[in-house]
Amino acid sequence: MIKKVLHKSFVVEDLSESTKFYENLGFTKRTEFEKEDGAKASLVRLNDFELELWEIRGKDSKYYPIKDHIAFEVDSVELELQRLQDMGCEVITPLTPGNTVKCYAFVKAPDGQIYELVEMKEEK
Repeated sequence: MIKKVLHKSFVVEDLSESTKFYENLGFTKRTEFEKEDGAKASLVRLNDFELELWEIRGKDSKYYPIKDHIAFEVDSVELELQRLQDMGCEVITPLTPGNTVKCYAFVKAPDGQIYELVEMKEEK
């Protein structure tokens, strides 16, 4: 079951400049990371809303297909993934263990929208 919207993601030309732009609008940078192929991302937050800004150099990056998506927090990625497949969604990234989250997956809806399903780690 979908619990809430986590973030909206999109590509920017210059991650550093875009992050500064959103900080000037009142967002706070929560984290920044780089992937093995050089793709970089920054999460900025305003109240309970987050934007995930991606700097991706080239369409050959494995992160290019998921560059523009909405992320949902779910109770169980495995169950939600199956439910969405039954509704006609295509799995783009299968169930994957996360670093800061328990696991995640990406699907493409029948109309082409990309959604990330995220299961959070249990708080101790």
